[in-house]
Amino acid sequence: MSWKTLNTKIIEENPYLRFLVDEFETESGKKGKYFYHLNAFGDGFVSVFVQKDADTFIMTNEYRYLFDRFSLANPKGSIDKNESIEEAAIRETVEECGYKPKVLIPLGWISSAPAFSKEKMHLFLGKDLEYIGQNLEGFEEIKVREMTVKQIDEAIASGEIWDGATISGWCKVKLYLASCHPERSEGSLI
Repeated sequence: MSWKTLNTKIIEENPYLRFLVDEFETESGKKGKYFYHLNAFGDGFVSVFVQKDADTFIMTNEYRYLFDRFSLANPKGSIDKNESIEEAAIRETVEECGYKPKVLIPLGWISSAPAFSKEKMHLFLGKDLEYIGQNLEGFEEIKVREMTVKQIDEAIASGEIWDGATISGWCKVKLYLASCHPERSEGSLI
């Protein structure tokens, strides 16, 4: 089943996002409009889980205006114009947590909100770190926090980590790490 896009219009755009509307037609001939958003320079953003050692990850704690609360998460950010996905992943990791990963393992992409966004979260595992120091942008105020695998799992279970992109990304990271170490028990995936 496929719907045919008749035309696309940009409703509004700013340095971060574009808001669009597509006029479409279904296979049965019904016409309608679909409203959605994209990032300013492409179809997605990057998300990096920064692994300091076998059991320690570097997480970020950042104030989120729309929810008026802090969000414990992993480094994420937009892909800038004329920047590769990998370059964005390294840049965002340095900016937000101060570490530059020498090894960047791509773990695919996840649709962040397919009902109203064409945005893709490009997920990476960053390893073999070099400390450079944070280089925060604009209004970013981010605290760095080292957490074990168990602490991240507990923070998700308790609701301390409530960012859906972090939770879904963590699931893929743990599945990847478990596949690298099948000899380890399920309770200790890394």
